[in-house]
Amino acid sequence: MLAFFDSLDHFIKVIFPITNVYGKHITNNGGINGDINGNINDDAEKVLKLLCQKPDLTAKEMEAVLGFSTRKISRIIKELKSDGKIRRIGSNKTGYWKVNQ
Repeated sequence: MLAFFDSLDHFIKVIFPITNVYGKHITNNGGINGDINGNINDDAEKVLKLLCQKPDLTAKEMEAVLGFSTRKISRIIKELKSDGKIRRIGSNKTGYWKVNQ
């Protein structure tokens, strides 16, 4: 594996090229690896895949599976809802998530 190094003022950033689940090469130019604040766009894709498999999961259950905090999962779900990628069917307590393709 080939790594790229980027020297900044107070730290060194190491970039490892990876391949996503669709077999496409991911680079920072595509924005998929994340930004300087550590916000990783791929996290939303992980949440979407999980909701496709188990649409009735709660944020607490997703936390156990994905290893993200419940706050991060709530933020990702809020963004996915505002983008129209998911919607809630039924109540917050007994409903489920519908993933819009």
